[in-house]
Amino acid sequence: MTGFGELKNEARDEPFTLGQPLYSFDTEVPFESDTMCGRDTRGQITLYANAIQATQFRTHSFSFFINRTNCRLIHWSRSCAIVTEDFDYTKSPWLAEFFWRLSHASKAARGFDTTFTSTTNKTEEKKARAALHLKNTDALYKVVVNDDVTGKDTFYIVSKPFTNNHIFPVGRGTRCFKAYDCQTRAVVLLKDTWRVDKYEKEGSVYRELHKAGVRNIATFIAAGDVGHVCGETEIFSDVPEVKRPRVHFHYRLVIGTIGTSLTKFSSTWQLVSATTSALIGNFLFAYP
Repeated sequence: MTGFGELKNEARDEPFTLGQPLYSFDTEVPFESDTMCGRDTRGQITLYANAIQATQFRTHSFSFFINRTNCRLIHWSRSCAIVTEDFDYTKSPWLAEFFWRLSHASKAARGFDTTFTSTTNKTEEKKARAALHLKNTDALYKVVVNDDVTGKDTFYIVSKPFTNNHIFPVGRGTRCFKAYDCQTRAVVLLKDTWRVDKYEKEGSVYRELHKAGVRNIATFIAAGDVGHVCGETEIFSDVPEVKRPRVHFHYRLVIGTIGTSLTKFSSTWQLVSATTSALIGNFLFAYP
């Protein structure tokens, strides 16, 4: 599914204030309609957008909203939703032009993450299924990670993530996969996330920890930005700092250790031993 549209025919269902200019932060007339019906409509279209981003590998998505003759276009990303001013689609060609441009745009421009691709090597696919204990009906994807220090590309095969943090409409959208390493044929952990620009990269932290000889931490393999960015602050240069969305960079991290939930242990000794090892690692990290 590329995108979606929602149509209403009642003024009370309008989710945003009509006739308000872009980047207006007038507290007397808020951009978001504060009526019950307006809130319900915003929740409805947010739910639809989230369904697309949670079930597909997406960098962003588009939608349109029509209420009677008023129309808005919306761009959804992990940072925010960008909403256009309302326009009369019966008098303006903008909606038709939007559809034309969307249908002629590349998959990447439409928001599909083209770095996740279908596997084509049947031999490699068979080995990945065996290593990951997958059924023949389980979907497989090949994904690349470009290390931000060595510049080297490494390839992995994954299926469904075993985490569910990506189901929320905004934020880091983290997906963690058990991945088949196409280079070493080992099973590793691949983390696909949207990192916040103001925080240090997770891969850099792992590199520093290993350099300092910190024990009981995961084996680091590779990490780097994918190249997708959302919430660029230059677009919002006229917006007060407090209102600007956070900038998110698409990021991937690969480590050689796959953890097991602390709720799954065969004896009290195993639980206490794992907890002790974790505390040693954290203590050495805080006080090297």
